[in-house]
Amino acid sequence: MGFESPILHKPFNTSYTMKKFNQWESHIIVEALTQHIKACENEVAEVESAGKTCIFAKGFFEMQIGELIGKVTSEMTRKNR
Repeated sequence: MGFESPILHKPFNTSYTMKKFNQWESHIIVEALTQHIKACENEVAEVESAGKTCIFAKGFFEMQIGELIGKVTSEMTRKNR
């Protein structure tokens, strides 16, 4: 006797739509990402000031996470009415 999962026999729901963030949620996410950029950039500076080579260049996190912030604010946040 084999085990059959009822989950595997259900059709995959492809009609799911993602809800967009409201302004407050977007602000919280952007603030958290901004703080993360600062922390990462400070860590890169500390590694370089200790005379070690970091695998990430200065400005890397600002550029990469900055793009994510742009997506959150422009594509994933509801527009004001």
